[in-house]
Amino acid sequence: MPALPATLKLYLKLAIDRRQILARHMALLNVALFLLLRPLLGDLGSVLAVAAAHFVAGGGLAAFALSQPHSAELQALAEAETAALAALDSDAHDRLAALSAAEQRIASIGAGLSLTANALPGLVGLLSRPAKPAAPEPPPKLPDDKA
Repeated sequence: MPALPATLKLYLKLAIDRRQILARHMALLNVALFLLLRPLLGDLGSVLAVAAAHFVAGGGLAAFALSQPHSAELQALAEAETAALAALDSDAHDRLAALSAAEQRIASIGAGLSLTANALPGLVGLLSRPAKPAAPEPPPKLPDDKA
């Protein structure tokens, strides 16, 4: 099982932490904007205003991201992400192969036990029959004394 390099682990931890912090700040900003607009627009109006703000901000950020040229850092991050996903995929395939091999071994053991269980009554029946007596040997022939 290949271990993930330390730099890749650090990258994954930083990416997850960054997304969690951003999500917390966005949640607080949503609540603050809703509470600011609630007295002016009411509940439904303030919810729609927050949704419209999200839509406008998302469109602006998408346009900004698409207009920016690719940087060396973004390329390195994309390569690190690809390497991390490849390592995780390889690890998953290795574990799946090991489970499949174990499943095959268990199936072969089960087949052997099933064959044994099916053959056992026949063997018991053969062993429990009384042995037939052997045919008696004919008496030995005496030599003729006609000489």
